[in-house]
Amino acid sequence: KAIRRHLLGETMVAEGTNGALDLIRAPEDALIFQSMATMDKYDAADEIDAHLSKGHFVVCDRWKQSAVAYGCADGLSAEWLWRVQRLLPQADLNILLDIAPEEAQRRRPVLRDRYEKDREKQAIVAANYATMWTRPTGPGRWVKVDGNGTIEEVGDRIWAQVVDCYRLVAGVQL
Repeated sequence: KAIRRHLLGETMVAEGTNGALDLIRAPEDALIFQSMATMDKYDAADEIDAHLSKGHFVVCDRWKQSAVAYGCADGLSAEWLWRVQRLLPQADLNILLDIAPEEAQRRRPVLRDRYEKDREKQAIVAANYATMWTRPTGPGRWVKVDGNGTIEEVGDRIWAQVVDCYRLVAGVQL
């Protein structure tokens, strides 16, 4: 709930100016937000590990890379962001859906949170993701998938990457 309220702009770590009449985000705001999000991931890690130990697949939307892309856009150190997440479960496959900002906006015309509403920040986040995928910083495969087309077309492209990764990891022929 705290993470959602922060994303919706309902809470922030602020500092006052001009006798505390004008509140602005304090430099610590990004650090506290990332700390809450990282604790949430660690809270889920045991359940993820339990599923993985049973041979199940786990799909995470915006796992470690999201923290780095958004945290760096907020001025935090990429090195620190990676370091605090190092004990989280590792992905065998990291997929970046590659789509033009205009198409993304068309698909989601209602902007839900403070990051989506800030187009300049979104451009920085997109550049951070692009940089990560040109210089992978963790284990597993890092692939870009064309996000243009129908849900079925994009789903087929993603599935092809999953099957290919599974072949390599498990050493099986599907």
